[in-house]
Amino acid sequence: MRPARRGRSVNRLIDNTERTMLDALSNALQSSDSIDICVGYFYFSGFQLLANSLKDKRIRILVGMEIDPDCIPEIVKNSREREVSLERYAPRKPTNSVLQLKKNYMDALVGFVNDSGTFDSEESESTFNMFLSKIADGSLEIRKTK
Repeated sequence: MRPARRGRSVNRLIDNTERTMLDALSNALQSSDSIDICVGYFYFSGFQLLANSLKDKRIRILVGMEIDPDCIPEIVKNSREREVSLERYAPRKPTNSVLQLKKNYMDALVGFVNDSGTFDSEESESTFNMFLSKIADGSLEIRKTK
């Protein structure tokens, strides 16, 4: 680590040991009114961890990867036994159609919401209701890349 120059703060590496991404985002959100996030996969569990900090923020999320909606039952089953890496569940029939990409993403998200036990607790349900109301009022946008 290099010493800080006058007037600048020292940037520290987020190694998820001494400094976690959750801590860094929570700290940054204290003084922000909006956040732009680019992720490979969208995990509702990550959104839930930051829900209190995100409640009054404008949020834009850009998702790069997708899962095959037909794989939802297998993902749900395997996730109950262990943590699941989603890379192996990419669409079996890739497409360049923007409409098909959006449909695949929405089908997978809705399928996961409906089939997983993720939203069975009061806290999860409350967070999900906040998530839906932010989408409805326009303070949360989720977009899928090509």
